[in-house]
Amino acid sequence: MAKPPAPRTKLDHATRTLVARLWRDFVRPRWKRLALALIAMAVVAAATGLYPLLIDWAVSLLSAKDQMVITVVPPLVIAVTAVKAASLYTQSILTSSTALRACSSSFGTPSCTVAGAVSYCV
Repeated sequence: MAKPPAPRTKLDHATRTLVARLWRDFVRPRWKRLALALIAMAVVAAATGLYPLLIDWAVSLLSAKDQMVITVVPPLVIAVTAVKAASLYTQSILTSSTALRACSSSFGTPSCTVAGAVSYCV
């Protein structure tokens, strides 16, 4: 028998007010950076999803004894890996810098380094 769905958590007024303030003061001014990070996440997911397709294609080429498996598949694997790496790097930089900027603006400091973020934000 299937489990009943979990009840929705109702937020009290203070929590709703705090979430609205966080959204208004820290997230909304940085929405473009967060949108770019989401796009980069989607590219990472798509590139990750290409690995099984490439492997399946390579195996089918190997079983058919096609020479294209030697000339085409390795550059494609390198290209997919490069795209995934660049997107993952971009996503990491965007999310980290956005968090650091939100952290620095919440503490009133003009800039925030990684070391400073650890001492301020933890």
